[in-house]
Amino acid sequence: MRSLLIVLGVLLAAPRQDRILEWVLKLDDDAIEVREEAAAALVAEGSVALPPLREAAARARGELQERIAGVIRRIGERERLAPTRITLEAKDRPAAEVFAELARRSGMTIDASSLPPDARVTASLAGVPFWKALDRLCRAHGGIRPEIDVNRIQILPEACPSLPGVVADSFSAWLERIVLEEDRTFGVQEKSEILAVTMRTAWEKKLRPVRVVARLIEVRDDRGAALYEEDGRGETDLFEAYPLVPEGIRQ
Repeated sequence: MRSLLIVLGVLLAAPRQDRILEWVLKLDDDAIEVREEAAAALVAEGSVALPPLREAAARARGELQERIAGVIRRIGERERLAPTRITLEAKDRPAAEVFAELARRSGMTIDASSLPPDARVTASLAGVPFWKALDRLCRAHGGIRPEIDVNRIQILPEACPSLPGVVADSFSAWLERIVLEEDRTFGVQEKSEILAVTMRTAWEKKLRPVRVVARLIEVRDDRGAALYEEDGRGETDLFEAYPLVPEGIRQ
């Protein structure tokens, strides 16, 4: 098996491919730590590592063959779930035209028909993940924002609000609204207050998450006094003057 892989090395002349061949060899190492490190490195290389892996898998037997097949599966899954990356040049281009190109390149449904004809965008994107590309294009204009629904993204002629949120490679999540509600029970004088926090999350269809988790870090009143906050150990400190509990977060 090792002699076979050495022969493969003659076909892989580039330095990067030499490293890939070395990692393929290490998949047969006696030390599990070395094998795991080599497997992780091959997965990180992506599709460029597939040809030598497939060549090796065709001649390997037993555990080594299973090990190589596992790495090939992991690379395929990683490539399938990789976020769409956008390369796009816009120098004072009509915004509707730019978003139409973004829709073509991403496969996402984007409706920019609400934008005025004179709305223009200047931006340069090179391999930028879709959600970050969308955010950068909107902020490059300064007076437009995305309204994200289940099946489409509508570009509205409104400034992007400064709301807490995150724009990551694979998804976008942001705070949509906070509502303080009174909860009264008939016949009971005491009342309770419920803080309802609504978050919105968006992702590419191929990257649909299994679950979405949000953590409440702190709540302050209009004078800046803490009503709820986490302590340094990640635990919560609830103030008796305002009995807010995590279960009160509706969504």
